[in-house]
Amino acid sequence: MTLKVLEASSARLIKDGFSTKVFDFVSYYASNILVGNEWDVTAVEVANGELVLKALEDSVVAVTGRGRLFVNDREMPLWQALPMPKGARLRLVSERECAIYLGVAGGFMGEDGVAPGATLEYGPSRLTIKELMEEVPARRIPERVVREEIYRRELKAVVPNGDAQMTRLLSREKFVLAGKKLGRIAVLKPLNGFFRMVPVSTRDRPRSGSLVVNSGRVLVTYDGLTTEQPVFGMLNAGELEKISRLKIGEMVKIRAFSSLKTSVINEYIVLVEKISRCVAGAVEALRRGAKLVRVAANGRVFEAWVEEIT
Repeated sequence: MTLKVLEASSARLIKDGFSTKVFDFVSYYASNILVGNEWDVTAVEVANGELVLKALEDSVVAVTGRGRLFVNDREMPLWQALPMPKGARLRLVSERECAIYLGVAGGFMGEDGVAPGATLEYGPSRLTIKELMEEVPARRIPERVVREEIYRRELKAVVPNGDAQMTRLLSREKFVLAGKKLGRIAVLKPLNGFFRMVPVSTRDRPRSGSLVVNSGRVLVTYDGLTTEQPVFGMLNAGELEKISRLKIGEMVKIRAFSSLKTSVINEYIVLVEKISRCVAGAVEALRRGAKLVRVAANGRVFEAWVEEIT
């Protein structure tokens, strides 16, 4: 079972524990969950690039992350399983300085690069293609979860000594993601002027996740970046992942804490577990004959599976 690579730019096979770096574990894991795989089987990551494939056999795929998907030149939704018939042409385009992920039922095999002319083979799925096709309507992540949780625009930072003044000022400030280089650096520009009053009490050497004051802006540092500018806070790996899912120009809030509980540190794992439960629950509801409906309440739209009681 194979996909033919027609065009490729900044695309590679990734696997938890095999690849040197995955920019966005939530999106990577979700691409596998949606097609019935274990979380950590091999998927394709396209980081700040583009990938064009041709399906040589019938399959079921899912594309997640931040970008666009076209099938036979028709734009298709992300964050849900999609049947991919033999002969279909897939085009994945990541947002600028973001990553997009492709999972396929059965998971990709091998460790070769993703280059034009190559074939990407995938293994047998735990479910048959027929079974997966029947479950496709349920194998999707609710739009509200994608919008409010996966694309959440709030960063939780640990600040030195739990400075009360800093916490208060940051709670009133809004930032815009003015620029970033995926996995290297991000620049947050304050909009309300409160950040200029934030006290900086440390000149610790920046390391991955440091929030650095630079000319009235905030630099988010990654491994390998050195600077003499003062550090006023730290982001953990899960918070750095949020930045990988943000588009340049989007608004961001920073919430300051003196320390983070383990539950917050492992927040991205909690989110992936929620995604897994959402998909499993929807599949079970579909099997019982339930129908997907959208319900508006308090200005928000929710998705629910409804079944008739007899």
